[in-house]
Amino acid sequence: MSAAFGDQLDAVDQSDDGGPGFSPYAREFPRISAALDAVREQSQSPTVPTPTALVNSGLDYLHSNLPGRSPLAYNAQGYDLAAEFLKEHSETELAMLNLEFEQYLVAATESPAPIVVLHSPTAPVFRPHMPVNLGVAEPALAAWPVPYGYSRLRVAHLLSWAFARCCHWCDTWSEITGRAIDFTLLVSCGGVLRLFPTCTDHRMQFDRDSGKPDNSILYFITNDGHAEATGWPKDKYL
Repeated sequence: MSAAFGDQLDAVDQSDDGGPGFSPYAREFPRISAALDAVREQSQSPTVPTPTALVNSGLDYLHSNLPGRSPLAYNAQGYDLAAEFLKEHSETELAMLNLEFEQYLVAATESPAPIVVLHSPTAPVFRPHMPVNLGVAEPALAAWPVPYGYSRLRVAHLLSWAFARCCHWCDTWSEITGRAIDFTLLVSCGGVLRLFPTCTDHRMQFDRDSGKPDNSILYFITNDGHAEATGWPKDKYL
């Protein structure tokens, strides 16, 4: 586990294909630059939840790369990943793999792993536990670490699909209840990957400003539900 974890730290300032970070020219766009300044100046810093809270939010073994899953037949309703796994494995094996993955999560929450933060009113929040004599902690945006078995891009896809309901730029909500807004802009900021949900109109505006759709300038993922509908296959299929 330690060697794999070290590999994650070495990749902090790179995208998941080994190149420069996501959206390396983000500061050239005044509105995005202002948004980056605003989220950095927030008084309550993003907080990494407990491993249990992360698992309950969806950052678990079954959504990771570790099952090595090829795409399943397209199903717009999505899949019960546990049921799919149990078609070829035992409940005991799944329980053991879940326990092993939780140790990877513990390592990611206790060490300086890369983190992914969603900037949206529908983003998950976490209220850290405080000793009784110190009162109740203020809730903060949940920062998802990148544990062994995940890439930053995979965490971004999962976090966006689960929680990116509202455009960061205009407060437009997804037209389909319970579904993510159309796109998410990914911006690397050192060890933090910041996610800005983006509606189609604003995606088109940014594309016009950059001259054309180009992920080497601004990196967008499409929240079309493909990963959910094909059973969250391994990264090369996302």
